[in-house]
Amino acid sequence: MTILKKDGGMIGGLKDLDFSRHVFEIVRDPKFPKVRTKSQIHFLADSLGAGGVVKARRSREICAIERAKVQHVIVRREFYIACTCGYSGPALNGGCPKCGTSELSEELKLREDYES
Repeated sequence: MTILKKDGGMIGGLKDLDFSRHVFEIVRDPKFPKVRTKSQIHFLADSLGAGGVVKARRSREICAIERAKVQHVIVRREFYIACTCGYSGPALNGGCPKCGTSELSEELKLREDYES
């Protein structure tokens, strides 16, 4: 049995069955949260994040590693910047050339709002 989707694709194809199988495997995982809906959503999203390229457990580990990374912010911005990653020097397009951030620190945001 196949059903047409709005965009012309078909439900019931090999990719849809493979995705459904992954979802059911994750829901049946012993570590799947039983009560809290928000936790279930996050668990499912983290498990499916790699799109089947790696196992669900590894996908959750990758998501945890990415969330734990420190987000650097710029603490001084002129022609020269000082970043929390340790870089001090000329800015590259208003951002840090070492870590690539263009996010401003809260203190700098408040100061620039006050000056303008």
